Amino acid sequence: MEEVLNEQVVLDGKRVLVTLDSAAGVLQWRGERDGQLILQNDLIGFCSSESGICLYTFRMTKSSSYCGKGLPGRKRKDMVVEFSNDGARRLWCDSLQRILDKAGRPKRLLVLVNPFGGRKTGRKVFSASVEPLLKAAGITYTVKETQFQRHALDLAKESDLSQLDGIVCVSGDGVLVEVLNGLLERSDWERAIKMPIGIIPAGTGNGLAKSVLDHVGEPCDAASATFLVIRGQTQPLDVATAKQSNVKFHSILMLTWGLVADVDIESERLRWMGALRLDVYVDVDQDKQSTEVQWTALLHSSAWI
Repeated sequence: MEEVLNEQVVLDGKRVLVTLDSAAGVLQWRGERDGQLILQNDLIGFCSSESGICLYTFRMTKSSSYCGKGLPGRKRKDMVVEFSNDGARRLWCDSLQRILDKAGRPKRLLVLVNPFGGRKTGRKVFSASVEPLLKAAGITYTVKETQFQRHALDLAKESDLSQLDGIVCVSGDGVLVEVLNGLLERSDWERAIKMPIGIIPAGTGNGLAKSVLDHVGEPCDAASATFLVIRGQTQPLDVATAKQSNVKFHSILMLTWGLVADVDIESERLRWMGALRLDVYVDVDQDKQSTEVQWTALLHSSAWI
């Protein structure tokens, strides 16, 4: 049976009556100040001390330093709850932890930082926007920087996934696509592809991060994307597979094939045929290069939302 706790406390210096509804996941307070937290949507995490509990909140506001003046965004605020006795404090700590655990939040992450992508801000984005939130959430994480092309692919392919709850890419779209391909090149790919992947925008285009954040009504910034990872909710992503001869490539964003350029350049040797050279090259030469592009309906990856 889910419990409802009520306690007279001091919240940020104000005396209030707080109520914790475990079933609804809501913390409310009434008294010298009123308000509430929807824990899964507003709470990063918490810590306990001898005197009380510090709640690390990240709530949506009308304006935010992350998003610019006058634009909606999330703002970090720490709230201190002081209890009259240690027994009440411990009871509330246990209840809060059970609520967060029930939400399925990740506890162990591999964080891949691309220090070269975009404006080369990957390290700064991680230290300023990502790491503080992961620490506040109590998440254990391992950070690895990508050093060369396909490095993220190798890391995803070789990592011990049994020790992870997800992989987070602080980068543009490229590193995430490498991670996807690394997971699908594993011998245990059917299990590996179920590993949640998070994307923190730190590249040039950040197309996938923008799409995911827009989908759930969040601003496209690194802190908001990190909070999605912390909350632990996922959605499936379809994976496209392109095959040409013995080469296979997987994508969750887009696939392009330079057919027009190939035809224009390679048909030069048939220029004596005039404009007909283009049709002949497509019909004859392209048949020699067996190319198949397909959407695989049964193949899904996961992203945090």
